[in-house]
Amino acid sequence: MQPANRPMVDFANRSGGFFKVVSPSYFPTLGIKMLKGRALSDRDTWNAPRALVMNERLAKRYFEKEDPIGQRMLIQEIIPGKTELGPDVSWEVVGVIGDEKIGGPADDRSAGVYVSNEQSPVYGMVLNVRTAVDPLTLQTAITTAIRGVNKDQAIADIRTLDQIKSASMGGRRIPSVLLGVFGAVALILAGIGIYGVISYSVAQRTREIGVRMALGAASSTVRGMVLGQVGRMTLIGGLVGIAGAIALGKGAESLLFQLKGWDPLVIIISAIVLTLVALIAGLVPALRASRIDPMQALRYE
Repeated sequence: MQPANRPMVDFANRSGGFFKVVSPSYFPTLGIKMLKGRALSDRDTWNAPRALVMNERLAKRYFEKEDPIGQRMLIQEIIPGKTELGPDVSWEVVGVIGDEKIGGPADDRSAGVYVSNEQSPVYGMVLNVRTAVDPLTLQTAITTAIRGVNKDQAIADIRTLDQIKSASMGGRRIPSVLLGVFGAVALILAGIGIYGVISYSVAQRTREIGVRMALGAASSTVRGMVLGQVGRMTLIGGLVGIAGAIALGKGAESLLFQLKGWDPLVIIISAIVLTLVALIAGLVPALRASRIDPMQALRYE
């Protein structure tokens, strides 16, 4: 396909996109939003001017600095009964819709056009039904309605949208679960490591704490001093860790659906958990040291 107002390009060198033949009710049934112009309608018949709707991605490709409505696209004709395409047919752009995920939930590249099934041949048909109840309860009614039109019509692959989404996510589910498990294990190991290091470093200061208490320092002052130093170390480590999580998280975006490589909620929860672990790790030995006799603390090795 190519815009009609551009220099002609031979078929072999043209950029392309999907060509989807639908009924006018397709967009409201799937809840696809119109961004510009109008949708396809029942007036777009074989004898009417050829009309198409393109998705936003294709509109930006060909008409980034122009209004696509009213422009014309040249697309080779589908010839019934033949595998090759025919000569160019001129289609008028009547509308632009939001991008539909043609290739699956993670599709962010598909660009193409939609035309009415009254204006282009179609060889197969998929019926999309929107319901206000559980769609699985309507299988019999839908089958009966189709057979009322053509009793010999083969009906296969009846699935709900949830089932389609679940099947399309199957290849990503295992890596996502593994990432979640590894993330939880990493959080636990980080907590254990932080607790061990901080607890040991505070315990090593038992002699210093004894000296301060022997010189008249109150237990609350000693605990506040220890927690203040632990808090400063935790803050510095937390900022470094958050920066690293955001930077490395971008590498996991290809395994995620509609999620960024970093999730603010996950980062906040992880930071809170590790901060609490660090404060407990500093508080426990500080409490222990502040309660012993200063003379015993001075002899501590």
